[in-house]
Amino acid sequence: PRGMKNIKVKAYPSSKTLVCSPGKKTSCTIKGLSPWNSYRFSVEGAYGKKKMTSPKSFAVKPIISVRKGSTSSLSAIVGKAAGSSPKYATSGACSLVSKNTKLKAPKTKAVCLVSVTTTKGGVDTLRTVTVKVG
Repeated sequence: PRGMKNIKVKAYPSSKTLVCSPGKKTSCTIKGLSPWNSYRFSVEGAYGKKKMTSPKSFAVKPIISVRKGSTSSLSAIVGKAAGSSPKYATSGACSLVSKNTKLKAPKTKAVCLVSVTTTKGGVDTLRTVTVKVG
């Protein structure tokens, strides 16, 4: 709201905090969150002399953004795949290129899901990341 000062957004469970400047901003970006983990957020700030803190949000996963028509390394999108022989898949308008090592974004706005399955010690691990093309 107008008049709020010292606004901070905190991510849980990472405890990363972002301080947002007061003014007309209505969104903030917290960098360094893992796109395959879910996070909850709280907002705190001061209104006059009164400090206020919101309850934690519902759990959400970060979204990776890429440019229209771009090509990105899959390891940059889903992280380093621990284990043997990572198997990548995508759904939506994105496609896998360069022997399934890169993601090709469409030339129009879209939302894609990218997943990687790895096997380590006989256990399969699946990571899924939402990619926004814009």
